Amino acid sequence: MVQSAETVGVLVNPPRTLFRYLQGIRRKTRGDRFDRFKAFVQEVRTASGNKDGILQVLDVGGTKVFWENWWRISEQDRLHVTLLNDYKLYPDEKTWQSTGSMIDSVCQDATTLTPADLSKYDLIFSNSTLEHLQTRKAQKALAKMIATSGLPYFIQVPNKFSPIDPHRPYFPFFALYPSPIRSRIGPGPAYKVLENGKRWKMDYSPLGVRDMKEFFPTASFTIEKPFGIPMSILACRTSPAAD
Repeated sequence: MVQSAETVGVLVNPPRTLFRYLQGIRRKTRGDRFDRFKAFVQEVRTASGNKDGILQVLDVGGTKVFWENWWRISEQDRLHVTLLNDYKLYPDEKTWQSTGSMIDSVCQDATTLTPADLSKYDLIFSNSTLEHLQTRKAQKALAKMIATSGLPYFIQVPNKFSPIDPHRPYFPFFALYPSPIRSRIGPGPAYKVLENGKRWKMDYSPLGVRDMKEFFPTASFTIEKPFGIPMSILACRTSPAAD
């Protein structure tokens, strides 16, 4: 599928009505996911017997901004979140002034985690990360690490077959475009700048329900459908048992 210059111009600079509609879908999706994760945390607390203590959350691929803006994390939540990325997110300690006691950061490749590494956590969380690993082999390795950890998990990825892709929402069914075309258009910001000045390329290998069921065979699945539109896929498990 090749877009004409005129079409690309319209999609990159969409009409205001379309922009507001897509923003509404995004707000609805994030709001519903917030409610689901809140209920998930309560189920984990009940299953673990830790109803009042602090839950240690490992967020694979997460950011501080996400937890501050989406969850609006505070001490009352009784959560401590460790962000796991394979590059150093925040080399400047001043970045942690507002939520330093609730959020921490670890620089490590998730596929190298060991049972000893995971023993300090109560649950694993990941939001729009698995689809950005470079290869299917890497995706399977990360999924296996999560699924066999014995920990409860809450994993979200965009739905490959959704008509609206969060990386390029103005290109219908963007995830189904051939890889060379997707690469040419770009899955959102093409690069992140690391603290050493180098650039980290953002890969994009979309996933569907069948892929996620293969990766997480004993999970419970939910397709987020804001206004009836099939969007993201959630793979969840609240009981602390390995696949």
